[in-house]
Amino acid sequence: MSKHKKKYFVTEFCEMNNLKPNELYGVLRRHPELARSLKINLRGQRKIDEESAKSVLAFLRKDKLEKGGGDRKKCISGIADEINILAAQVDDLRKEVKNLQCENERLKKFLGREKKVSRKNKAIASAVLKTLGRDYLPGDEKRLAEYLSSCNDFKIFMDSRIEKA
Repeated sequence: MSKHKKKYFVTEFCEMNNLKPNELYGVLRRHPELARSLKINLRGQRKIDEESAKSVLAFLRKDKLEKGGGDRKKCISGIADEINILAAQVDDLRKEVKNLQCENERLKKFLGREKKVSRKNKAIASAVLKTLGRDYLPGDEKRLAEYLSSCNDFKIFMDSRIEKA
């Protein structure tokens, strides 16, 4: 360590750290080892060295924490309220996610049915194209059914399905 420690005037130190001189002297009263580090110059101004100043600030912080128990309780209750609010929001979001999942499942089922209908329509359209030689038009199901009912192979196929049922 160097011989020359940095020293602050007490008033200057209090202004830099937003302290009242009474607070500083209260800490020095409770801790005599820090009070011994105070030096007085020829003009009668008190000076405190850098290490003692750091120690004083540490003791003041500790005192504020001990006295601020009420503030801590308020802070803790505020945090607890916030936790409860967030928990309620989480529950709401979970319900919303469940609803969205159910809706998603319903849509998947609907799309599956639509795909089946689409396949059926494509099969009808291809049958119309083969039998009638043109694109599908509304009402072609009747014409196709008439055509198939006149075919012997289709009659045999339908009769075998009826017997199985």
